[in-house]
Amino acid sequence: MDIEKLVLKHLLINALKYGKAREDVVISKIIAENKDLRSRINEIREIIKQKIDEVNNLSKEKIEEMLREFGIEKIEEKKQEEFELPNAEKGKVVTAFPPEPSKYLHIGHAKAAFLNYYYAKKYNGKFILRFEDSNPEKVKREYYNAIREDLKWLGINWDYEDVLSLHLEEYYEAVRTLIVKDKAYACFCPKEKIKEYRLKGIECEHRNLPIEKSLKIFEEMLEGKYKEGEVFIRAKIDMQHKNYAMRDPALVRISYKTHPVVGNKYCVWPLYDFGTALLDYWEGITHRFRSKEFEMRTELQNWIREALGIKKHPIIIEIARFEIKNQLTSGRKIRELIQKGILTGFDDIRLVTLSALRKRGYLPQAIIDFVKRTGISKTEGKLEIEMLESISRQHLDKFANRYFFVDNPKLLKVINAPVKFAKIYFHPDFEDRGYREILTKGNFYISESDFNSLNIGDEVRLIDLYNIKIIDKKENEIVAQKTSEELVKDMKKIQWVSLNDDFVKVKVIKAENLLVDGKINENSLKEIYGYGESTLKRILIGERLQFIRFGFVKFEGVENDIYKFTFIHK
Repeated sequence: MDIEKLVLKHLLINALKYGKAREDVVISKIIAENKDLRSRINEIREIIKQKIDEVNNLSKEKIEEMLREFGIEKIEEKKQEEFELPNAEKGKVVTAFPPEPSKYLHIGHAKAAFLNYYYAKKYNGKFILRFEDSNPEKVKREYYNAIREDLKWLGINWDYEDVLSLHLEEYYEAVRTLIVKDKAYACFCPKEKIKEYRLKGIECEHRNLPIEKSLKIFEEMLEGKYKEGEVFIRAKIDMQHKNYAMRDPALVRISYKTHPVVGNKYCVWPLYDFGTALLDYWEGITHRFRSKEFEMRTELQNWIREALGIKKHPIIIEIARFEIKNQLTSGRKIRELIQKGILTGFDDIRLVTLSALRKRGYLPQAIIDFVKRTGISKTEGKLEIEMLESISRQHLDKFANRYFFVDNPKLLKVINAPVKFAKIYFHPDFEDRGYREILTKGNFYISESDFNSLNIGDEVRLIDLYNIKIIDKKENEIVAQKTSEELVKDMKKIQWVSLNDDFVKVKVIKAENLLVDGKINENSLKEIYGYGESTLKRILIGERLQFIRFGFVKFEGVENDIYKFTFIHK
């Protein structure tokens, strides 16, 4: 087998097995098959670079068809081993997804939501959507609604919805109990002093206030007699504990901001660990998937429950925090960019929030497939957006019809061209979807990138039409002659738009990486103009399709006779 065929075989195998072929893996497989090729690694690398994008853009069906030409009938796709919940009983598992409604969900949240939902359903249990809305400064009504909408879009349905702010009276009773048990106290230290003393392991002068005094102060807090930040109720644990989270953390604080659910009725609010620890108990949570960053807080949450006489704790399964290279997920930073007018909102298509991905044209099945494939691991690492795109491509390609579009169009004239109707199938792998016929008389538009790559003497194929040879090239026009209609293997193929077709004007909005080397990319949103075939007049708003050799797009509608699309990905 020659080296090009060997490279192609392993690219196809790798793409089918993992969803996307990777250069390093393919090289190692080739060398393992033929160790004599070690001296030709640079040559192999060049061949891979020439072919990898083409292979990664193929449908699963096409890859399988090409592998059969190599005599390979079946490749087992890599699958994650099924994780089993520890100490899980059918019908008794209860899980929760507890977002703070202070921003829109991003793709990282999708993993936590899906895992908690999936395992509740797997064990015939109950899945709870819990809004941990104990920060009136951040929470907004729009975020509650956006979270519900995003989860429903993913197909994640909850059995019960809970809201922390509706449990405040219960939290107040818990605070009173802890104070009476001498396990909590009122502290007037400013935040800076509290932080300093916790770092140094020093007890402050308020730690040994009489129980009655702390109780009185707490009741006065509820009555609104203190300013924000003037006094806290802190747990009394151990100021020299090796786990920093256990060094007398604050349990509740004062905030007079208006809350979207309870208005101005309350002014004392639980902090994170106190809030989530008790809701886990009140809701009967048995198991929780959550990111590894909360690992050190489990001990504190267990202490809170035990201090209140609660001996049963949920089983926590820590998973790696989800991060994608060059993508912004921080709610605070996103809000800043929205305020500056750099982003249009949390659904700006340059983001990886679920609403942005939905707006851009991703399918919910692709998002779920993506989070499944990342598996359950405590090892942190940054994923690449290309992995999501590769998985999405497999889902989109199954039903996205293919159309001709040329961006930044340039003229091509074929001097000896016959009058011909090109018969073009909507999808070459699914001929039952039908075809269209496009009138050609030798005058075409081609994309600027193809125009720039062609030189006098080059031979290329106009897709689904005929082969041509370049005989002249001017600044804005190429002149060619038809050579044959025979399909020549490995000949470069280019898409086209016929001037004799009733073609349409097209605008594509394309999102690039918002971050480049950690900085905001000022050119992260592009408008691409060109022409598309007349058949685009028949598509529906919201339809996803593929512009051949350009990428997948979503149709947004027509404005001033321009057909507008959002670019999904290659």
